[in-house]
Amino acid sequence: MYTIFGHLSDRNETAVPPQKVVKPETITPTLVEEMLIAWRYTRQVPSLDLALLSRTARPPDEPAQPTLRHVVAALVEHQLQQQRQMAGVALMAPASKEAAYKTLAADFQTHQAALMAWSALYFRYLSPVALSVAELATAASLSTRHFRRHVDHGIRQLTTLLRQEEEAAQQQQQQWRLQRFLPSPDFARLFGAEAVVADIVARLAREDGPRFVSIEGLGGIGKTAVAQAAAHHFAQTNAWLEILWISARQERLTTQWQFENIADASQSLEDVVTRLAHQLGQDQLAGLPATDKLSRLQPILAARPHLIIIDNLETLSDTEALLPALFPLAGSTRFLLTSRHSLREVGFVHVLPLSELSFAASQTLITSELERHGQTTTLSPAEMETIYQAIGGLPLALKLTAAQLGDLPLAHILQGIQLARRQGPERMYDFIYGHTWRLLTDTARHLLLTMLLVSPDGEDVSWMKLMSNLPLADFDQALMQLRRYSLLEKAGSLAAPRYRLHRLTATFLQTELLLRWNS
Repeated sequence: MYTIFGHLSDRNETAVPPQKVVKPETITPTLVEEMLIAWRYTRQVPSLDLALLSRTARPPDEPAQPTLRHVVAALVEHQLQQQRQMAGVALMAPASKEAAYKTLAADFQTHQAALMAWSALYFRYLSPVALSVAELATAASLSTRHFRRHVDHGIRQLTTLLRQEEEAAQQQQQQWRLQRFLPSPDFARLFGAEAVVADIVARLAREDGPRFVSIEGLGGIGKTAVAQAAAHHFAQTNAWLEILWISARQERLTTQWQFENIADASQSLEDVVTRLAHQLGQDQLAGLPATDKLSRLQPILAARPHLIIIDNLETLSDTEALLPALFPLAGSTRFLLTSRHSLREVGFVHVLPLSELSFAASQTLITSELERHGQTTTLSPAEMETIYQAIGGLPLALKLTAAQLGDLPLAHILQGIQLARRQGPERMYDFIYGHTWRLLTDTARHLLLTMLLVSPDGEDVSWMKLMSNLPLADFDQALMQLRRYSLLEKAGSLAAPRYRLHRLTATFLQTELLLRWNS
């Protein structure tokens, strides 16, 4: 049905309250002129809260928010330099009145309308050298009235540019708001998933569609990947005010550094609702009971439609308490769930079961994974048929197996997989993970076990370095090895990546490896 390969990037998680949107057409020449005059003569500047000033309109690692005057000055200076370059005028920095006269005269001697307009605007309002209109007109060899026409032309050009920049900033801001909570897809393309993703999108977008949609199937079959694809499709539209993503926890870390299951329904509900309130920018609700949080969140979600994805909804306690409690929040807001266990018995949930990959899709996936790892190994049709017969169309198992093919003979890998799968898919994964574990260095094993402390949303490299306490060189090699064997999933941006474990990887480490060590 679909395949998973490649790695992309993703979001900043800081909750930001909705901002009042300034319509670009409200930026008029009169308003722009009022701002310019106020800056030149140090007067009260008209209030104008533009998205192009907002930090949410730019990558979160950029410097602090600039002032509107700095933004406008930068735009004007950039346009002025571009026009000078096209006209063949030498770029000059007028640090004195004499230099300003010469620069302005050179600009006007080109008789280029756009250059003269930007130059007149700059020297009238933004130049560090303050000159009167009469002085500027004299330098340009024009009457004051004629010079003023060029200033007006420059104001109109600046108004048009500000509108364009504001519209682009608002679009970027909206994209950021929609994508900031989404984990980055663990794939560059989903082969064969077009139909199921389109089905999810259509059902959630319909006014009379189901309030809850559940993507269901075996572990490692790609439920999360399909939910990511649907979410990122919606992120390119304006169907939702925001898209929220919560990975449900099935265990927690105790004060004795032991993992224990969250079997209490109220604890599952509290965890999800608390994180939902945080993503909605409602951290002031943190100390309230879950029922009070839900009542406060209901009008927020009713006012503007949100799409809320809850990944890894696995346990009975989740469905018994969580779904009925969330139902009143649904309406214009919709929920997309992923679960290994079927929710068919919950009447208001529409279930979409996933099947395994076809042979062709499995072959494309494993070939792509071999290429991504830089392996020159090529599989014959007979070898691929043997792999498919042993593993089936489970994307995660195919990815993990492909990562081992450069280190172990295919026959050796498949023999153990065939024996293990007879006991069920879970035993097959245990065998594959066991093989991978034996291929890791001690430092890579240490880093992998450290990742058990990571939240479902992932942690950054600084956190991983701190918790693993590995020397820098060892840490870098260990991280590369874990990525090499497809043991870590990547989220975040290229500048600030975050890593997390796949649920089945965490399950293997907690149930098989640690239990084996304890015994």
